[in-house]
Amino acid sequence: MALIEARGVSYSYNGKQALSGIDLSIGSGQFVVVLGPNGSGKSTLARLLNAIILPTQGEVSVDGHLTSDKASVFDIRKTAGLVLQNPDNQIIGDTVEDDIAFALENMGLHPSWIDSIITDVLEQTGLTALRFSNPRELSGGQKQLLCIAGILAMKGRCIILDEALSMLDRENRNLIVDLLHRLNRENGLTVVMTSQDTEDALDADLVVVLDDGKVIASGKPEDVRIVPESFASSVASMLRERNVAVSEEVVSEDGLLKALSKKGAV
Repeated sequence: MALIEARGVSYSYNGKQALSGIDLSIGSGQFVVVLGPNGSGKSTLARLLNAIILPTQGEVSVDGHLTSDKASVFDIRKTAGLVLQNPDNQIIGDTVEDDIAFALENMGLHPSWIDSIITDVLEQTGLTALRFSNPRELSGGQKQLLCIAGILAMKGRCIILDEALSMLDRENRNLIVDLLHRLNRENGLTVVMTSQDTEDALDADLVVVLDDGKVIASGKPEDVRIVPESFASSVASMLRERNVAVSEEVVSEDGLLKALSKKGAV
């Protein structure tokens, strides 16, 4: 049985259709990346999978629990934790330790268990040295790691990241992506990431591409033709943004050099 399923899911708000007819099945232990531009419905889907919002039509289930069942909401959010784009919206403790302990204390766990769990998740996320630090003074990457640690502490089986890495520099982004892949590989953690960066999808088990609220492609990265942007393509794109006339057909370093040579730039 799939860990998360969306069946015929649509969602609309203020008269606007955000998602339409979404069917999605996520197996336990999969690494899933949902790609799409702004306004494609990625964030709406992430919130539907965490029971923050409910479908206008269709149904979503997490570990066999329907998100429409109010009595199951706690179990759903414990199973599938959500990390938002802005971590400041999720941090509530005065120290890193307090922030992680908050949910565990509400679960009624013994203090010695809480201490052991915190020690473990801080080690997993590389935050041990910051245990007693003010979380609001952490870097953006460290704050996102703290949010991830909080979900790991709840013994969640799935982590959903709603463009949670989009505000980070490449170094911190790569650090967290590497951590997620390690947790997926070694601990069987199911990972669902929404992103606009195709590089995030290169090592995914399943890639889902959204556009205008609909799934337009899904499958393995090679099935949906996800390829890394070449250095030449990246530079050519940057030059076009600066009004330098470089053809869209430039995808190789040789092609880029030839194009620049014609302009007397090299």
